[in-house]
Amino acid sequence: MSTTLYAAPDSGQRDCPIHEGQMVLTVDNSRLGTVKEVTDTHFKVDVRFRRDYWLSREYVAFVDERAVGLSFRSDETELYKEHRRNDVFEPDYVEAPNENLTRWENGPFPP
Repeated sequence: MSTTLYAAPDSGQRDCPIHEGQMVLTVDNSRLGTVKEVTDTHFKVDVRFRRDYWLSREYVAFVDERAVGLSFRSDETELYKEHRRNDVFEPDYVEAPNENLTRWENGPFPP
């Protein structure tokens, strides 16, 4: 049985508050983890057996009392991860020195 990530127009809003403990879901119905920490512009995803990471609120498609729905697929998560350094958020994904290739194309495993 699969879960459908469909939000009826009246079920959740993009600007609703994000709370600790909510599930974080992608547009392809994959569960990334739960919300661990929240700021005005970002929220931290608590991932089991992996390093936690920050995501920007601009990628949130909907929020309801149980879940935060994101606007990207689970295989694209690496592109949207950010880290926090001295209260400044920076993307984890960086361009490779060669402008035509990204770091994923240089590595042995694509995302």
